Amino acid sequence: MPPLPLRPAYAAAESFIRQHEGMFYTVSRFLPPDRRVAMRVAFAFFRLADNQVDHRQVSLAEFQAWRQQALRPAAQQTDPILAAWADVRERYAIEPRYVNDLLDGIEMDAAPRRYATLDELRDYCYHVAGTVGLLSLKLMHLAPGVTFEQAAPHAVELCTALQLINIVRDVGEDLDSGRIYLPLDKLTVHGLTYADIEARVHDDRFQELMGHLAKVARSHYDAAWPKLVLLSRTGRFVAGAGAVYYRALLDELERGGFDVFHGRLRFSTLRKLWIVFSRWPAIARPRPLSVS
Repeated sequence: MPPLPLRPAYAAAESFIRQHEGMFYTVSRFLPPDRRVAMRVAFAFFRLADNQVDHRQVSLAEFQAWRQQALRPAAQQTDPILAAWADVRERYAIEPRYVNDLLDGIEMDAAPRRYATLDELRDYCYHVAGTVGLLSLKLMHLAPGVTFEQAAPHAVELCTALQLINIVRDVGEDLDSGRIYLPLDKLTVHGLTYADIEARVHDDRFQELMGHLAKVARSHYDAAWPKLVLLSRTGRFVAGAGAVYYRALLDELERGGFDVFHGRLRFSTLRKLWIVFSRWPAIARPRPLSVS
């Protein structure tokens, strides 16, 4: 249980995550109570931080001021989610470098930039998603005998895959916000320019580009998938739920010819639950996947 003065802050974080991350809220029920509470607070913080640039559209200076506030102890917080997160950081000895790496990534979106190479894009994926995997590892039980150092690279690999899938799915939505994450080197190889993306060109060249990025995402995904065995059974289910959901999104995008300029692909809650629970045997005993 959180300290009595912080219980309203924890309750606010739980309410926030239930409202904004319903799928995660549902699957996190399978974690042990203490870890469930901590993970929900962490994901509330991740979403709150992301919202600073995705929904509030704050300036870089405003985000940097918010960032400094977010790193302060619980006693110095006025936002309940930041207070609960500060308490979780202390309780679980969260390494500040991973929090700062995450906030560095979100700061990249506060002052949007474009990526010259796929490696640069992978670095962005580490900051905004790989760090989430590392911070989550600190809050979940690992399999007996497994250390954080052993599991960490695979958490980053899986989260990189999920972020790349997110980028493929959200090309149109990101463009509406003035952002293009597609790396210039891959655009050039496929005979495309940023102007083509801004014009929402959807031809064979674009589909080949998206297919290539999908293949890159699957290579990260397939490498990370069997390493879910490094997590406890409950942790495996929570991480695996997100993995199978995003893999289903990628498969659907590919079947639809990467039609990403006419709205964001979304699954109903019922379909999300079916995807996750129908794959429970595979999540429980993850095995190497054949390369797609």
